[in-house]
Amino acid sequence: MFRSRSYPGTLRGFLAGSLAAAMVMGAASGAAAAPTDRSEALGKFLGGETLTIDLDSIAEIRGALEQNPSGVPPVGPTANPLSAEVLSSLGVDVGSSLQLFGPGGLIELGAVSQYAQATDNGDALAASGAVNDQGAISVGAPGTPPANAALTLTPLLATLPAANGVVSQLDIDLGALASSASQVQGGPVVRDYAIADATLDLTSPLVAATVSGTVATLQTTVNRVESLLETALGARLNVLNVATAAATVDVEEPDLQSLLPTEFTSTRTPGVVLDLRSGQVSVDVEAVLAANGVDLNDLPPNTPLLSGVFGQYIGQAILLTLSEAVDQVQADLIRTVRSLEVTGTVAVTVDLPLLPDVVVNVALGGTLDDITVSTSGVTGAVLLLLDVNALANLAVDGVLSGTVEPALALVTSTLDAVAVGLPTVVVSPILGIVESVVRIRANVQPEIGDLGTGTATVRAAEVTLLPLTPIATVDLASSTVRGTAFVAPIYDPTITLEPSTVSAGTSTTVTGSGFAPNEQVTVSVPSINGQAGSSVSTTATADGTIDVDLPIPASYPVGLINVVALGAESDVPATAGLTVTAVVYAPSITLDPATVVAGGSTVVTGEGFANGETVTVSIPGAVEGDDPITVQVVTGDDGTFEVALPLPADYPAGPVEISASGPVSDTVATADLTVQAPAVVYDPSITLDPATVVAGGSTVVTGEGFANGETVTVSIPGAVEGDDPITVQVVTGDDGTFEATLPIPAGYPAGPVDVTVVGDISDTPVVEKLTVEAPAVVYDPSITLDPATVVAGGSTVVTGEGFANGETVTVSIPGAVEGDDPILVEVIAGDDGSFEATLPVPADYPAGPVDVTGVGDVSDTPVVEG
Repeated sequence: MFRSRSYPGTLRGFLAGSLAAAMVMGAASGAAAAPTDRSEALGKFLGGETLTIDLDSIAEIRGALEQNPSGVPPVGPTANPLSAEVLSSLGVDVGSSLQLFGPGGLIELGAVSQYAQATDNGDALAASGAVNDQGAISVGAPGTPPANAALTLTPLLATLPAANGVVSQLDIDLGALASSASQVQGGPVVRDYAIADATLDLTSPLVAATVSGTVATLQTTVNRVESLLETALGARLNVLNVATAAATVDVEEPDLQSLLPTEFTSTRTPGVVLDLRSGQVSVDVEAVLAANGVDLNDLPPNTPLLSGVFGQYIGQAILLTLSEAVDQVQADLIRTVRSLEVTGTVAVTVDLPLLPDVVVNVALGGTLDDITVSTSGVTGAVLLLLDVNALANLAVDGVLSGTVEPALALVTSTLDAVAVGLPTVVVSPILGIVESVVRIRANVQPEIGDLGTGTATVRAAEVTLLPLTPIATVDLASSTVRGTAFVAPIYDPTITLEPSTVSAGTSTTVTGSGFAPNEQVTVSVPSINGQAGSSVSTTATADGTIDVDLPIPASYPVGLINVVALGAESDVPATAGLTVTAVVYAPSITLDPATVVAGGSTVVTGEGFANGETVTVSIPGAVEGDDPITVQVVTGDDGTFEVALPLPADYPAGPVEISASGPVSDTVATADLTVQAPAVVYDPSITLDPATVVAGGSTVVTGEGFANGETVTVSIPGAVEGDDPITVQVVTGDDGTFEATLPIPAGYPAGPVDVTVVGDISDTPVVEKLTVEAPAVVYDPSITLDPATVVAGGSTVVTGEGFANGETVTVSIPGAVEGDDPILVEVIAGDDGSFEATLPVPADYPAGPVDVTGVGDVSDTPVVEG
């Protein structure tokens, strides 16, 4: 039997002095305010600096900035959201091929909002991060961007040799971040911030090694118990050489490594989850702080999250959870080993003198903590002689006390020692590495705000990487304001009217002073008895003066009224009396054009009519007794109009009066219009017969579509460039047609030529193509023979002239026998149409006269000589 013990998971001490609280703060920059600005605000999510770049200088991540009144212009409020794609695309290298932002970078950011408002009354509001379109912190609200920040810091561990074997993976998730700052009526600045989550995730080989070695050692011992029992039983029951024993024992062999928890949480302190197999540690910083009475979102200014007092809180939470996990593993190991199932048998053969062998069966059962031994198959004398039960129990107790109990005692002492060393051996080195890799401050409030002296800034978080030799300080979710207790000046504006008496439908000039600089001023007359008044807006000058024309409606009632001028900022009405008299209308119209061809139109422009009245514009009907031709148009606010007046195509030519009148002005305005008959449109055409003519011949030109009785000139160009054209003239008939013969000179060059016909009234040239051909050549060829008499077998010389230049001439005589092919020679005529050729006569040619024929392939005129 083994004694049971309760392991008290006491905290043996915790060394926290190495957890320093110093931080390095990066500078933030912003646009400097004008000295006269009443208020300014800057909402900027991302800022800070690296060794090589000021993050505030990157245009892509500029914040929302409002400065009143020096802004250009200070329209307010200003929102400047940043997408996750923009934040991920920032190329900021911090050395060792490490990117600060984006995929694979050290910091990954979600989409954010940035907001700024600087009002005329001196109030200022700024916000950034997870804020709504009114600048309020709205973490997790619908429509609010996530504004999350996640730090992947494992690549930085490679820069710290001390991290080797202590921390192999390190991530921090800050969740959604936001901040806001406001200053109202010059009162104190109200700062707020939000950090939705702060989770520290790391993997430490030290955590994985806290109990793994002890478990492996115990596993080896447990694996040997079975063989140790078999050996011990065999040895004990082989007694005085009179008994031999064969033992078979089966001890349950569990996987003790499976007892290590993978998601262990403490029953005494929240916020830490441990995996004793892999060494993973997850710390919910917000839960750890809450357990110590601290609100993550209500921290003092410039509070370090991972060092100082809060670092001690985190270390204590890890220590308590790890110590409790070790206690649990210790208890689980002892309980598991003691409860291992044991079964076995021992066959003991006893060799008694002069008697048959006796077999004693020994059975083992129960758990390793409580093994029972029983026997069967023997007599009382044998049991008394050998005391088998006692021997078996001695064997079992020897294994348990000599092997198992020391192993379990070693587990207890080893893990007790581990628990004692956790603060200095595990927790302190881990937190030291975390602090060497990153430092984070929350609710950061620098002494001088991001917009300079006199401004106040709050940041949700500030992250410094490798703080002992910083490579980057990143400001997250910053809001900066400066407001003033603005005292509105006292205004006493006045106005004067010029003239102070106007007729309805005209205007008066309003001059004023004493208004607020550059404010919007509305000048108006009131509505009276259902008649709408009128108003105009103008901007006061820098010295508070105005000068603007105020129109009076045409139908406005007569009498004395007040003109009122009211500034948007001064908000003090200034009045002056205006006398309105009845309207005297003097309407007039002009025409453009004043001369119109029937079927066209003229634009009638009118002025001096009543504002907004319907004016009827008309001309008399085309025939006496016809209704007038009219159009209607509504005048504008200034009593003017413009309308097109169409004229029928059959309207008679001559002068006509255009009139325009309205029911309010009740005065007819007239203008004279001259109507012209439509111009005649001619469409003349000609034909040529024939269309191809030999030079020296002529063609008949027939035309139609010309003006009746007009003189038509028919022509072709001169034969040589520079010569006068060759023309004939003819008068058209009553139907606009004609027929004329156009001669072509004998020496006119061959080729296409334009025949042009134009009338002196229709004045529309018509052109047709005529082809001129050269006259046919007449050839008069002749030949002579020398000699004219030849002996058969001889030859004669044939001389020719009058042939075509360069043509092929065939000279021939008939064949010797009827039916034979002719005897011939071919020759080329020279440039003068002559040639000379020798014509042979066969030796067997019959005697007698014979015709010699010469014919050219061009002249084609055969010549015969006998």
